[in-house]
Amino acid sequence: MRQVLVVDDDAGFRALLREMFDSTAEFNVVGAAESGRQALDLIDDLCPDLLVSDIEMPEMDGLEL
Repeated sequence: MRQVLVVDDDAGFRALLREMFDSTAEFNVVGAAESGRQALDLIDDLCPDLLVSDIEMPEMDGLEL
């Protein structure tokens, strides 16, 4: 099972992505972040296999992440 970290500044879209990934047997969402900066902190703690990120976010965008 692949561990996923979801990163998006829209709480509704984060929830949608979590639901989508968690509905499969291949993926498990281990965390979610609302900015790239927050995601950087979580990456070290969670060690996800996959990072799904929005491009445009406050603080640090997806490309900078």
